[in-house]
Parts: sequence; C-alpha cells; structure tokens
Amino acid sequence: FFFAIMPPALSANGARTTISIVFNIIASVAVILVNKKAVFSIARFHFGTALTIFHFCFTWLMVLVAAGTRLFEPKMLDFKEILKVSFVFSSYILFQNLSLCYNSVGFYQIMKIANTPAILVMEYALYGKKQSREVLFSLIFVCLGIFAAVFTEPHLTMLGSVCATLAVFFNSLYTIWGKHKQDELQCNSPQLLMWQAPVAAVMLLVPLRFDAWEEFSAFEYDSISMVCIGVSCALAGCVNLSFFWMVGRTNAITANVVGYLKTVFVFLGGFLLFADSLTLQNVIGITITLVGSAIFMWAQSLDNKLQNHKDQTEESAGIPLDDPTKPSKNDSIRRNGSASNAFV
Repeated sequence: FFFAIMPPALSANGARTTISIVFNIIASVAVILVNKKAVFSIARFHFGTALTIFHFCFTWLMVLVAAGTRLFEPKMLDFKEILKVSFVFSSYILFQNLSLCYNSVGFYQIMKIANTPAILVMEYALYGKKQSREVLFSLIFVCLGIFAAVFTEPHLTMLGSVCATLAVFFNSLYTIWGKHKQDELQCNSPQLLMWQAPVAAVMLLVPLRFDAWEEFSAFEYDSISMVCIGVSCALAGCVNLSFFWMVGRTNAITANVVGYLKTVFVFLGGFLLFADSLTLQNVIGITITLVGSAIFMWAQSLDNKLQNHKDQTEESAGIPLDDPTKPSKNDSIRRNGSASNAFV
C-alpha cells in the first residue's frame, strides 16, 4: 500500500521513513492478532496492564542487548523529561482500562477517533504546528472510514466518559511527545526507550492494581502461556522501537493515521488468517479508510515538498531559519556519532 503511493524515485531518507511505517504496521498487527488468538484465548491471560509491563521489560532487555552489541550508542537523557513521557503513557493505560470497564467496547473504539482532532488542537497549542487544507480534508475521510469500520451500538456512563476523555488526552499527548521529545533530547528511538521502558514499567504497577489484581496474582503460568506471552513480548519490543523510529521521522498525525491503518489490517488479518467475519459495514469502512489514507499520504508528501522548497529558498536568500543556533536532531547525532544510522 505505502510503496504504491510513494514516488518512483524514492530517496534514501524516504525509504527509511517508509520502512519505519511498514515495520510498525506489521509488528503492531502481528502483536494484536497474537494477543487476541494466543495470549487471551489459548493462554487465557486477560491482564492488559500486566502484559504491557512485560512488554516494556522485554523491550528494555532488547535495547540493552542492542547497546551491548554496539547497534547504537547509549546516551544520557534528562531524567525529568523521561518521567514526563512515562507518566503520560502510564496515565493513558490507566484511563484506557477504566474506559473499558465503564463503557462498551463500541464506545471505546469510537472514542479512539477523537485522537485525531485532539492531536491537531494540542500540537497547534503546544508547538504552533498547522496542517494544510489537503491534510485536513483527507483526515475527514480517514475518520469517517474508521468510524464505519468499528461502529457498534455505544453504551456509556458519566464516569466512563470522563475516563475515555482523559485516555484520549494522554494518548494524544504521548503520540505528540514521541516526535518532539526525540528532537528536544537530541536522541533516537533506542536511546529514548533505554530510559523510558523501565520507568514506564515501574509506573504501570499503579494501574496494575485496577486490572483484576487478585486474579492476576493467582494466575498459574505453564509452558503454553509462557510461549504465548514470550512471542507477544518479542513483537511488542519491535512495536515500541518502530513507533519511536516512525514518529521521529514523520509526525504525530501521521502516527495517528497509521494507527487507523493498523485497525484496518487487524480486520483483514483476522478475516484471512482466522476466518473472522467481515460485515458489509466493515468492508465499506475499510475501503473509505484506505482511500482517505492514500489521500493523506499524498497531501503529506505535497506539504513536505513545499516545506523543503521554502527552506531552500530562504537559505539561498540568506534568511535565517527558525533557530539557526540550535542544531537539528540528525545534525547533532552525526556530529556526536551517538546513534546508529538505521534509526535516524
């Protein structure tokens, strides 16, 4: 899909961006299907927060191994910023689980669509970033498509609505910070995850208390459950690494649209691999989402070309850029030699 809408003469930079997106989609869809069919159904491990903690612990081990084999060079980061990112993620997990407790799955799925306007508003308020009319137009198609694909009769409560709104807020902020904190801290995805993964795992011990703690404590692990959870953790490590790699190379709203594409491919994967049913409503929603996503990628590509042309024009005219004294993330990484080229 992505290769079909990319220009024929794809630069090395564009190829890395495409690979990061495709890698994230494949890993994310795989871990969702494995969780659904293996972890939850076969192993009967229904503790989402605990599974997320396992995922981050395994991700941390993956990053440590990568650092030990010199795939990237670790970097000291501002611990206060790591705490902020980890707190936002942990809050998202907490309120997401509470939203599922007090609302129907249908309302939970529909509220995910609110991430798109939330990201647009929050990124403009925090960083002054605007989107073009073409991008906004494409997002309408994407949101309508995913709404049609996931819509079921919603049931909600007042407390559940508050939890769902807070989940949208923290999820949107985490997505935005996934991009901007890498720029601010001058780091790449494994350098950030090396610090964020263990801190987030510890913080998630708090919402773990809300996730059927007694049943989790009494859960008996066997070889089947260990294999299922282990496969899930390995895939989740790839998801975590590729998320920060992808959002670092693109932007928050692109990561949001990619999230909708994951939902589409989960539907298709369940249908093709496990004979899950697809209704006409699902098919129509999937089609609209794919069309909207193609328009979005075209609009983003157009925006990038216009921005590059503007930057080149200003540079040739001797007009200083936004902050010429502050190096870009990639410039800093190249000078310091602190990152593997695969993640920049």
